[in-house]
Amino acid sequence: MTRLRFIKMEGCRNDYVFLDGGLGSEKMRFPPDAPFSKWARIVSDRHSGVGGDGLILLEPGHQHLVRMQMWNADGSEGRLCLNGLRCAAKYVADETQSGDSFTVETISGDRPVRVFRDASGQVTEVEVRVGAPDFRRSALPAQGSNDEIWGEPFDVGEQNLLAYAVSLGNPHLVFPLRDGMEQVPFEALGPLSAHARFPEGMNVHVMVPRNGGLDMCSWERGTGPTLACGSGAVAVFAVAERLGRVGTEASVRMPHPENISSERRALALFLARSALGTPQRRRWPALEVSVGTGRFLPSRASA
Repeated sequence: MTRLRFIKMEGCRNDYVFLDGGLGSEKMRFPPDAPFSKWARIVSDRHSGVGGDGLILLEPGHQHLVRMQMWNADGSEGRLCLNGLRCAAKYVADETQSGDSFTVETISGDRPVRVFRDASGQVTEVEVRVGAPDFRRSALPAQGSNDEIWGEPFDVGEQNLLAYAVSLGNPHLVFPLRDGMEQVPFEALGPLSAHARFPEGMNVHVMVPRNGGLDMCSWERGTGPTLACGSGAVAVFAVAERLGRVGTEASVRMPHPENISSERRALALFLARSALGTPQRRRWPALEVSVGTGRFLPSRASA
């Protein structure tokens, strides 16, 4: 076992453990065959590990300053995490001479980011541009003959509900509800994330239009219930706009999944559509929770 420096960060309470693979002052390097999937399961455990929704590795990029890879809490590799991406952007901007606008390489493509600083120069907010939503079934991917999953019925607990799917580099299935979040038992979303129609899994969300905005809850593939899902918020917004439930701007609120019926909303995120019709997230906070070292990883890294 060896001691490795980690950084715990959260975006809208979607928290991750970060490893710096060569960007910061310590210049830690990892071999190509390092067992990050195993490490993700270890560090994500909230009782015996650091605790988080997954593990994110930051390394020098091939074409740009930084490359980001992420693994979910169950060890599966994720294609995109916008909350994690915002945290990564904050870390890179604080630790390197990146400037305020740069590009992060991800498995789902290059992602331009822009940071905003306080009077002391520390990054307090990050804007992430998101690609246009892709409603094609093949982009998810998903089994079936129709070009899209648009108003397709699924069994959710004891109910049969219509679902709408969209990809933002990672797949999302959205269930608009009419009778509030209490209409669906939250645990009923879990089996849908590993439904047979989705060979690579699915992020599942319920959505309720309210007061000109949207309430949502998320069950993320490979992780389970999370307090927030950034790409899920954009997906919910894209589906709601196409259905005519919201205009080109909306607040997306994310109540805690264990407290769905409460009127207290912990998170309120503003989304808007750009002139090109691409949803983009605007200046959401990214916070560093802690920095430390731990003896939870095998000795597979070198300084």
